[in-house]
Amino acid sequence: MHDLEVADNTLYDIDEITKVMATTFCIMSLVSSSTLKLNDLVSKWVPNYDTSKKGNTTIADLLLHNSGLPFNYPGPLPDTAK
Repeated sequence: MHDLEVADNTLYDIDEITKVMATTFCIMSLVSSSTLKLNDLVSKWVPNYDTSKKGNTTIADLLLHNSGLPFNYPGPLPDTAK
């Protein structure tokens, strides 16, 4: 573990986590109210979602960042097949 020295005026970039937190809270509120399910296909809620290139992506896949969309992931994706 490394100790980091932080000045009183150090700025932190939290904008990326804000999107994740807000989206997760909103989606889980909809799940709680039975409006949507985590196993729902994205194409059910986003009519123009291109399933031919992205397969049967679920809401859970998007939240887990394993939707199959290309990115530079350093290791194997978690197995979420049910």
